[in-house]
Amino acid sequence: MAKIAFTKLSLSKNTSVKEVEWKDQKIEVKQYLPVGDKLDLISRIVNYSADEHVFYNPCKVEIFELIEIILAYTNLNLTDK
Repeated sequence: MAKIAFTKLSLSKNTSVKEVEWKDQKIEVKQYLPVGDKLDLISRIVNYSADEHVFYNPCKVEIFELIEIILAYTNLNLTDK
């Protein structure tokens, strides 16, 4: 089987931002997030999910994962309300 160079595939990042309209509000959704930003996102999820004994609560992991993904990929602003 012949090997193909990855660079010959002519792949590119989809850096576009799609808009979704919800109740007369325009929500922007990024189609790509750089690796550094993804690593920061994972780090925040792990840090927020640990308790005082450094045990990870699976429920907290899931909740903070959803929150951090929303904050990273969209222009939505979440508050305590």
